[in-house]
Amino acid sequence: MPIRETPLHREAQGAIIREWLEATGFHYTALPLPPFSELDYMLVDPVPEGGTIMHRIIEAYAEVKHRPSTKMLAHNSYMISLHKVFAAKRLSVMTNKPVWLVIRWLDGLGWFNLASLFPPLDDGLVKVGGREDRGDGADVEPCAFLPLAKVNGEPYWGWTHVAKETPLDIPRSPET
Repeated sequence: MPIRETPLHREAQGAIIREWLEATGFHYTALPLPPFSELDYMLVDPVPEGGTIMHRIIEAYAEVKHRPSTKMLAHNSYMISLHKVFAAKRLSVMTNKPVWLVIRWLDGLGWFNLASLFPPLDDGLVKVGGREDRGDGADVEPCAFLPLAKVNGEPYWGWTHVAKETPLDIPRSPET
């Protein structure tokens, strides 16, 4: 299986998680999880200058996505691997901590607590999804389609959205 996450992706994720921490007012230190982890970050209580990260209390987890060429409400829903949803739910149940899905779109920043999804997921939320343009069968899988907007265009279903006039100034990596 090819590696899809590049150093540019990780750099973008770092900028996005910092922007999200500032927007939410959360006072966490974001620590990247190792490559091939099911999620992207663990969020720990603040690490004092010169302090160690060892034995810090984990307060939350985060999965970070960058969609620099798509507006938040360009689609009715956000597609995410059902595997990621399962991983988030398992982690949250076992640790009693939230798991945030943080997405930076062209027009702003949105976040949603993936752990707030309760089984069974409603009919129509789980469908075959992914992409077919790369010719990789591993790109097609069961996905959750999380609604993004109500009829009036307001953020929906626990999403919080902060509009930003300009895209985040970070290196652009190929969308994967």
